[in-house]
Amino acid sequence: MLSELLGSFLFWPFIGGLLMAALLGLGGAAFFIKGSAWQGLALAQTAATGALVASVLAWPLVPTALGFSGLLMGLLQNKKDQERLALAAFLAALAMTTLLASNFSQASLAAARWMEGQVYFLAFRDIYWILALSGLTLLLLPWLYRVWLLSQLGADRGCRKPAGRLLEFLDLGWRLLLVVLGSLTLGLPAALAGLLLPAWTAALFARNLKAFFLLSLVFSLTAFLLAWVLALWGDQPFAPVLVLIALLQGVGCYLLKHLRVRVSRG
Repeated sequence: MLSELLGSFLFWPFIGGLLMAALLGLGGAAFFIKGSAWQGLALAQTAATGALVASVLAWPLVPTALGFSGLLMGLLQNKKDQERLALAAFLAALAMTTLLASNFSQASLAAARWMEGQVYFLAFRDIYWILALSGLTLLLLPWLYRVWLLSQLGADRGCRKPAGRLLEFLDLGWRLLLVVLGSLTLGLPAALAGLLLPAWTAALFARNLKAFFLLSLVFSLTAFLLAWVLALWGDQPFAPVLVLIALLQGVGCYLLKHLRVRVSRG
């Protein structure tokens, strides 16, 4: 069965999706420790709106989606109103996406792709973007990790120096690329699930920051692999299957932890 799933047609989409799932696991943990889950939701939905605009106006897809999300990322640097701005932007982008899909046939087709997450039909240009982001992540990971370490809510900074403005912008740019490419390749619901649910599940068990990032990565990869097999076997759209798998994984881990606590107390 494995040879069938990883045939010549599906090999590169599988590799691209697997790498993106790993990146989303890392990025979701970064969003989690910053307490900016709404920011991730708003950026992903705005990227989808930008993609629909690109489909209507025949503009380049990835640059347009990045441009829309980049503008929002700039607005969200207002720390005081960040959560409210992110919520408002998410709702506005959702409304714009619905209107575009309802009034333009090109946008309707693009919306179907972003919602269903047809990872099995990734084009090589999409996979090139994923490979480029994966290589960039490996190169920049030591500096990104420093930013994440010092940006925890209530972090004990001790004698550590601040990360610096340049590294903060580097982190913002990396997370922006991640959200846009994740939504493009896996579908908007799957990208949001990959950003949020593995990190939330990992927080149940992690005892330190490194373990948290590692567990988030593992849970994200596990959900992707199960969703890949089940969606392909059942001939279902990938994104909703991944969302359900990640939810079941999180609920199962939550129940398991609380069962262990009750047994240990009993």
